[in-house]
Amino acid sequence: VSHFDELDGRACRLGVILQNNLPYKIKSLAIRFSAYKSESIPYDSVTRSFSEIKPTDRQYRKLLFRNIECSAIHHIKVEDPGHCSMGKLDRFSAQSGDCIEHIKIEPSELVKISE
Repeated sequence: VSHFDELDGRACRLGVILQNNLPYKIKSLAIRFSAYKSESIPYDSVTRSFSEIKPTDRQYRKLLFRNIECSAIHHIKVEDPGHCSMGKLDRFSAQSGDCIEHIKIEPSELVKISE
């Protein structure tokens, strides 16, 4: 998470960056981000797609969680819906969990992130 903004107490907007440290291009990758109000209570989910990221390049995406303040988010869970095309994986062979094996989640000082 690179930054977050409170939007009039009605939403929380977060910025995330995907850095491609793999030796091949990420043609497409979908990631689901779920905001939790406590350790076990999911509140809202947002799926974002990243595409055409060459090795060493990065891509920025905004996430918008509606009807929840940033301060009310306990943590954000990063999940794999199984949609990717990179290296030997493609959108027809990838299953839930296959894509996220290639992702390293960096900790954030702004919001707790978990897998």
